[in-house]
This record gives sequence, C-alpha cells and structure tokens, in this order.
Amino acid sequence: MISCQTLTESEAKTILKNNYNNVDFVYNNDNSHIIEIYFSNSIIDKIPDEIKAFKYLKKIEFEKTKLKELNFDNIVNENLESIIIYNAPLKLIPSSINRFKNLKKLVFKGTNVSKLPIEIFDLKYLQTLNFSKTKVIRIPIEVFRLKTLSQLYVNQHNDIPKEITELHNLKAFGGSFNNFNNFKYLSGLKYLSFNDCLSNNIPTYIGDFDSLTNLNFINCNIRSFPDQLFRNIPEQQLYLNLHGCDSLKSLPKVLTNSNSIGKIILDECPNFNYFPPGMYINSIQVIDANWKNLPKNFFKTDCHDLWIDGHEFHSINGIKNMKSLGFCVIINGNIEVVPKGIMELPELHHINLENNKIRKYPQFVRGQKQFDIALGGNPIEE
Repeated sequence: MISCQTLTESEAKTILKNNYNNVDFVYNNDNSHIIEIYFSNSIIDKIPDEIKAFKYLKKIEFEKTKLKELNFDNIVNENLESIIIYNAPLKLIPSSINRFKNLKKLVFKGTNVSKLPIEIFDLKYLQTLNFSKTKVIRIPIEVFRLKTLSQLYVNQHNDIPKEITELHNLKAFGGSFNNFNNFKYLSGLKYLSFNDCLSNNIPTYIGDFDSLTNLNFINCNIRSFPDQLFRNIPEQQLYLNLHGCDSLKSLPKVLTNSNSIGKIILDECPNFNYFPPGMYINSIQVIDANWKNLPKNFFKTDCHDLWIDGHEFHSINGIKNMKSLGFCVIINGNIEVVPKGIMELPELHHINLENNKIRKYPQFVRGQKQFDIALGGNPIEE
C-alpha cells in the first residue's frame, strides 16, 4: 500500500477522481502543480488523506457535500489561501486553522457551525469571512479587529453592527437582520447582500450610496426603499436582485428617468406593480412572479433584454415603446395576440412567446428578416 506522503500529485488525482464524483483540479500557470481542488455534490465527509500529495495547494472548496470534519493535518501547505465550504453538515472549525497564516478567504456558509474559534482572529491577512446561514448566534466583537477584511457575511442578527465602520477596507457586507435601523453605517460600500430579513423598511436618512454596484435582497420582507439608497448612482452601475421579496410593490420615484440600474431581478415578486416612468434598465428578469397585470409604466421602462417566465396577463400591446429591446422572452402565460408593434423595434433580433394562448400566426412577420420569433406551445390554428 502506497503512503499518501509518497504519492505523486498525478497518482493522488487519479485516486480522488475514482473515489469521488465531481472533483476538479486547477494547475498553476506552467501546469507543473495543482493549486486548487474543488469537490461538489459529493459524499466526501472529511479531507481525504490523498490531499497530502498536493504540496502547493492554495485553495480547497467543498460545495453540497457530506463534509463533517476538517482534518487540517492532511493539508501540508501552510501557505493555503482559501478554504471554502457551502452547504455541508460541518459543526466545527478546528482551532488549528491558525496554521494557515496567509489565509485570505474563509467561507463556511450553510453549515452547522455554531461558534467561531478565537484562532480565526489571529489571521492577519484574512480578506473574506463568510459565516452566513450557520448556527452562529451573534457576531463576535473580535471580528472587527480583522482590519484586512474586504468582505464580511454574517448569520442572523438583530441589527447591523455599528462597529462595521471600524473595518476601513470593507467593500462587501451581508447577512440576515431583524432591523435596518443602522443601515447608514453601510454607506460607501460597493456590495450589499441580505437574505430572509424581517424588517420591512429602511430609514430615510442613510447617507451616500453612490458607490453601490450590487444590491441583493433575497426573500426579504422589504416593502419600500428610501430615495437616498438610489440617488446619484452612475449610469448602468447597479445590479439589483429582489428575488422573493413578495411584499415589495415598487421602486422609489427618485429613479424616474434614471438609467442607473444595469440589471434588475424580480423573480417571485407577485405584488410588484410600479416602475417609475422613463427608466432605462439594460436587463429585466421576472421568473415565477405570476403577474396578473403588468406593473404601471412597465412599457415606459426601456430595456435591451427582457425575460418573463410565468405570468397571467393577456396583452403586450405597449411593447413597441421599448425602443431598445433586442432580446425578448415572455413565456408560459396568457398572451393572446402578437402585437404589430414589434415591427417598430429597430434592435429586436429575437422574441420568444412560447406556451401562451396565441391562436393566430402573425402574418405580418412572414418573410421578414429583422428578427426570429418562437411560438411553440401555443394553440395556433392552422
């Protein structure tokens, strides 16, 4: 039997591929050594002995695995830079994590870990710390002495901690919060991501957010946004994801005639019913919102890419006002007629209206070369 200490990288790679599904490897620039290993959708429950063969390993990642134990003794390179774990039954981060003095990224999102070992706070080069969706019940005050942090994602907490302002290199923050009373302390950050938050509003006076590029509210109880959150954001800068915010009804009126949103996601937002008029949004995505009617000013909101999957409205007659529309998918709904207005859209190259209630083929599109149209799954009469 060959000792794992004497295995070559190639031999260890073969064994891992034979033992586990979905394991991938990344080599360094000259292909001489493996520096990253990824396990996904696997029965793996601990760090395999074969990992000892990878003496130049910089990153190890586990996604949707059975990982229960982090036996760090099997990682021989103490210059490891990234440990990433998503969705695993792991309960403990060993204190021996401080072996990896150069660790820059530590993620254990979606695990059963309930406590952060104090040794984490000795990692002087740590840039990313993510313990969201864990069993950690508070944010240890020691987190805020990690002055190199640029990304911090925490578990459920009552409110945004005021101490966040002590992290001068921070660019990204997120978590699940009962209140947004301290939202103003996030002013100046570029990436914000919230999930399953109970608070239904954000205070009016929150400071300057014109650096914001990514804003995510996933399955949150938010009902409205203050104008200040969207004021003075540069053109096409903001990616806005509002997936599952089923209490949200509108965007703030400060966005009237604005083009600051590059993409908006309104998946599973059934009660959303108002766009400020005159907006330009490069990409609009709406999946499983099942809108009975299109929101007010929807066709006064210009866009280039439109994707709606799952709806109950019957007409899209106003679509001709979306002058920049180039790619359009409106499927699995109740549209009854293809409007002639689509012929007035100079940039349109594809429109998909599959699985609606269209009975008559639109004769006006026959022979045209401007765009292709998909109508499969409609009860079209021959």
